[in-house]
Amino acid sequence: MPIVIGIDEAGYGPNLGPMVVTAMVVGVSSGSDACDDWWTRYPQWIRRARGPRDTRWVIDDSKAVHAGPQGLARLERNLIGLPGGTWNEYLQAVGLLPEAWPEVRAESWFQGEQRLPLAATTQELATMAQRWEAFRHAAAISSWQMHTVIISARWFNRIVAAQDSKAAVTIEALTLLMRACRGEAPAGEPLLFHIDKLGGRNQYAAVLHGIFPDARRISIQEESSECSVYALRLPERAVEVRFLAKADALHATVALASMHAKYLREVCMLQFNRYWCDRVPQLRPTAGYPMDAARWWNEVADYLTQQNLPTEDIWRKR
Repeated sequence: MPIVIGIDEAGYGPNLGPMVVTAMVVGVSSGSDACDDWWTRYPQWIRRARGPRDTRWVIDDSKAVHAGPQGLARLERNLIGLPGGTWNEYLQAVGLLPEAWPEVRAESWFQGEQRLPLAATTQELATMAQRWEAFRHAAAISSWQMHTVIISARWFNRIVAAQDSKAAVTIEALTLLMRACRGEAPAGEPLLFHIDKLGGRNQYAAVLHGIFPDARRISIQEESSECSVYALRLPERAVEVRFLAKADALHATVALASMHAKYLREVCMLQFNRYWCDRVPQLRPTAGYPMDAARWWNEVADYLTQQNLPTEDIWRKR
């Protein structure tokens, strides 16, 4: 049976802070199917963020999980693989790719020894770990792992400058993640990718040719506003790629990728704000989105000028 991979991002729109893209990779035992609509198949285990509150595991679009005053704690206690350790250890747990490590560590605000969790308790993390192991057995999940790319503002700007396209940043992240998933999968095992659509784009054959230049065949199965589906024949395996509108509402692997990407960006922005608020008196924290980012930039402008700090290391040009 195929290895199912959900990919989603957090932080594509802001002007400040990094963009994060995560792939959730799930293998199923022989004889099991590859359906990852866990809400329908395992309602005794899984629920969405909205609706009646109970002790089931919450999997949903990260914005829904993170909503409200207790959003960060809710997000933390529903993540998988979150150790009660350091930020560095968590980045290893989510499979931060080798290309991303130097970019992240080069950030002035990066604090690798920060302790986690931030809002949930270690007991809640232990409960989540037990729940995940029990669910894995019930759902015949034989293996799982994550791969992650954190694209700093500096890296983001380099890609945009080279390609003259903001969309190229997402394509770069997909290239790194999809190749990593391919490289880690046992030879011969088919891969099934579920990916949230890239803006209004419906045609992805050229993108896939760039990601897998050695593909012997790329067949277009469907291209519509709702779903674009491609079958690829690589030298060592078959691959199916589905680009879907609102993929995180349809596939639990995408929702989990969304949740982990959101959490990673939240921790990055916490460190970002701590660093800059320590240096600029009365500076108010920011989430980095355009209107508030402009306010933040005005408040730090004098400090940036005094320190002769390069704009492209902090502010995304698009």
